Amino acid sequence: MEDQTSASPYEISITFSGNPLDRVNNRRKDVAFLATQLESAASVCIPFHRLSPLLLRSSDESATPTREIRWKSLSEVTRLAGGVGEVVLLGLRNDTAHYAVELPGESAKALTDGDESAEFIDMRRVSPFLIHEEAGILAQARALLEWHAKHKYCGVCGSPTRSIEGGSKRQCTNAAPPKTDAVPATGGPKGCGNREYPRTNPVVIMLVIHPDGRQCLLGTQNRVSGLTNMWSCLAGFMDPGETIEEAVRREVWEESGIEVGKVEYFASQPWPFGTELMIGCFAHALKAEINVDRREIADARWFTPAEIENGVRQMAENPRLMWASAEWRIPAKSAIAHQLMAKWVASLPPPPATSTSSL
Repeated sequence: MEDQTSASPYEISITFSGNPLDRVNNRRKDVAFLATQLESAASVCIPFHRLSPLLLRSSDESATPTREIRWKSLSEVTRLAGGVGEVVLLGLRNDTAHYAVELPGESAKALTDGDESAEFIDMRRVSPFLIHEEAGILAQARALLEWHAKHKYCGVCGSPTRSIEGGSKRQCTNAAPPKTDAVPATGGPKGCGNREYPRTNPVVIMLVIHPDGRQCLLGTQNRVSGLTNMWSCLAGFMDPGETIEEAVRREVWEESGIEVGKVEYFASQPWPFGTELMIGCFAHALKAEINVDRREIADARWFTPAEIENGVRQMAENPRLMWASAEWRIPAKSAIAHQLMAKWVASLPPPPATSTSSL
């Protein structure tokens, strides 16, 4: 595969990348700035309920409908919902503040009553149909809201934590707050003061190439409801103190029993279903024999370029096959696994022509 390290990031269109917002990380300690954005009538937000965003229903129920964010006025959401959960500043665009807001059940219902054009829906199910730049915004929003939901208490002393700096951090309330924080903290004199920062969990995902260069290895889990017959790249979390290359070789060996030599980086993808970063690689196998560890995956086998090309074409024609198909299939284009397969097939030279001669 060709070297990707010098390529422009815009040459590969990866779903959940390309967030156009200015995250204003250099202004999040400015209490006056944060207060102004919260109070501004121009500020907008993406309402979420149970980590599902409010999206416009598709007016075109064809094979490739488009799903768009149903932006709401932040002040309108606060007024209609009557109560909100976490409020996170995502960033600015054209001097307008964009937020993500998590709503409790009754508040979410109040917001959608009378608005039949929109619904709260699982991002994973509609990821192939999202507008590219909006998918990047949604990835940031969902990842941060999930992180806040999982860090309500201090990991050091067990006290409640509070959101600070526009939702970019959390701090243990058992501490006196720094002067830059807008909301006073509570707690005893023996303050903890621990701060929690959002973390990204690195995951390696790799397309293993056969020693002959003309086949690739895919595995299947068959554990997730609706994903029966789905075949995809092998993947796994990186261990502490491990390089990307080491993680690729270890995961491939653990799941398939195949030893990997050369590892090539392809691209990365934010994956907001657990605040992960998928690190896409090509891994070149040294041997072809497969020995599947069925505690890790259900099965693995080699696929030909024709099979992968057919899978890529099927997903292009009907992305809904990702969730229901009697035939084997690969992930939709919104997954980096799909991009790895498509790139591999496109990079292969045509098979040598069979020459014939006539007398």
